[in-house]
Amino acid sequence: MFKKYRATKENVILLESAMKELGYPIEKISAAKDYKEFKYSNWHIMFHNTVNSKMQELEAAHN
Repeated sequence: MFKKYRATKENVILLESAMKELGYPIEKISAAKDYKEFKYSNWHIMFHNTVNSKMQELEAAHN
């Protein structure tokens, strides 16, 4: 099931973690250091079903 995430710093860092685990190329921008730039460059990837599912999985494991 697709989940809509708000573009908070925590969720942008979660997106970065999901992208890393799925093998997406990550630019030199770190979500933890410059989350706004990372968000502008990569937030659209959150709408891919595999990335969104991985974000939900990581979120559940974190909680």
